[in-house]
Amino acid sequence: PANKFIAEARYFRGMLGMSGDAHVEQAVADLWFAAGTTVLDDARRIRALKVLAKHHVAREENDQTARALTEIESLGGLTELAGDDLLWLANDALERGDPARTLRYTQPLTAGDAEVPIAQHVRALILSGRAMRDVGRPNDAIDAYRHVIALPTALATRARLELAQTYKSVKQYEEALGEYEGLISAPQSRIAA
Repeated sequence: PANKFIAEARYFRGMLGMSGDAHVEQAVADLWFAAGTTVLDDARRIRALKVLAKHHVAREENDQTARALTEIESLGGLTELAGDDLLWLANDALERGDPARTLRYTQPLTAGDAEVPIAQHVRALILSGRAMRDVGRPNDAIDAYRHVIALPTALATRARLELAQTYKSVKQYEEALGEYEGLISAPQSRIAA
């Protein structure tokens, strides 16, 4: 019981400490302690990890962010992760050379659920396209990019560039050239967006 009281005290001190600037380092240590203990219920551990993830994202501490988000996943599954968290993990996995993990994290955002905000859906499709290209699924990547291009989004230009690169990677040079030409001749105001 004493361990549980200590864990709860550190959890609450950590949560309180994150609300100000004076005790942030101690608060981070407390929350990592609380998240790592098994005497607290999973809901509190997950809340501590979510606060830690936001803190580390804001400070661009990628290893600590990845640690917090993957621990949330291990405690509660992908459903405990917000869309932005899934996108962060997907991008991190892609940068670390793990496109299969990228696809696992983007799948909930690309499955066609109407509750996913369009901006998250579009970013997930672009990351999925890059990952599919990397795992040797260029036709799926092409479909993902075409889907983005059909949507009213500022990222359509980025998707066209990715589409052109995918065509080039599978030696479909005429299609790649067509996309590059389309990008060059597009109105500058659209490209700037």
